[in-house]
Amino acid sequence: MLAAETRQGKLYGKSWSGKNAADKKDPEWFVGFLNSAGIKHDMFACNITGYPYSFFFS
Repeated sequence: MLAAETRQGKLYGKSWSGKNAADKKDPEWFVGFLNSAGIKHDMFACNITGYPYSFFFS
């Protein structure tokens, strides 16, 4: 999915969140890749920690 676009290129990615039954935390992820001048660059995965999903959505 296209997440952002600038003159330098495009950022594609997808987010995910869910519960971990062991410690009941809500891990969140953003995974994706950069595309510049039609060339795919640097795939990545980012683990985001902070407030649980339930803080924003009940």
